[in-house]
Amino acid sequence: MMQTKNIEARKNPPLTISQRAMSAARRMKDLATIAGQRQWAGVKVSNGFKGKASTQAAAEQGVCPRIVELAWLVRRSCVPEVVTAVESGQITVASAAKLAKSMPHVQRQAIAEVANGRSAVEVLAEIGVQDRRLPRFDDDVLEQIVNQFKRLLDLRRATVGDHPCFHAARQRLDELRSTVRQWTLTGPQGPPPQYKDRCGRPYPPRLNVAFRFRGQIENTCYDIASLCDQITVMSRHDGGQCIPAKEIGDKLREVYRMLEDACPHAVCTCWGDSDGHADCGGRGWTPRRYFLASTRRY
Repeated sequence: MMQTKNIEARKNPPLTISQRAMSAARRMKDLATIAGQRQWAGVKVSNGFKGKASTQAAAEQGVCPRIVELAWLVRRSCVPEVVTAVESGQITVASAAKLAKSMPHVQRQAIAEVANGRSAVEVLAEIGVQDRRLPRFDDDVLEQIVNQFKRLLDLRRATVGDHPCFHAARQRLDELRSTVRQWTLTGPQGPPPQYKDRCGRPYPPRLNVAFRFRGQIENTCYDIASLCDQITVMSRHDGGQCIPAKEIGDKLREVYRMLEDACPHAVCTCWGDSDGHADCGGRGWTPRRYFLASTRRY
């Protein structure tokens, strides 16, 4: 008897949260129609339940209303291939919702690559609908963090009163800032750390400088993305209505993609031992655009 139940469970696995959310999204249409008819007739709901259709549909499926609204967005704005992929469990509803603003051919291409076995996170990042940047850390960021923490300490002292620990904490912050600055100015000491590329392969020692420089490119990309956001905000204020935010944003995003594609991504097959290697030109590493193109070929 127990074996029979296990076989049935394997044949009919439980629905995922995304699949239940898609079922709730289908139910939303019926609930909205019923609610409209009830309001037109002036009849109160029988079970006393009030709220949006997404809330009631979410309660029926045992999921949160937010994910039901994402599922409704997927059903309304995505191509049928995306809807089918979510209902079959190939992609989550949260990932599919990020494709809602993309063109239909982009959605179909993304789902086709996911169906071929590629990670949804990688596919979404490649088409530019998901951010995979690492957290930025430099002297300016450190200065902002230290100043913000100092303001929090001042607020704590104003709330609970002065204490020797307050002055000790301020002193530790100053020591932290001074130590990191000294680290930046003096440079590395001792043997360099063992770096690895994004495929997990260790770099040859002669390539450490090139892959360490990748951090500067990523910081520049971070600044470009921040500038794009600032220009978008400026265009929404009085006096900035004539700023062509969309055109500027498209050009900045193009610059962002060009820098990202030129970033050192993987160690070349020659491992930097051939000065005239055709794939890397003797650099010993390949940029992101070449790496993605080579993976597509295979």
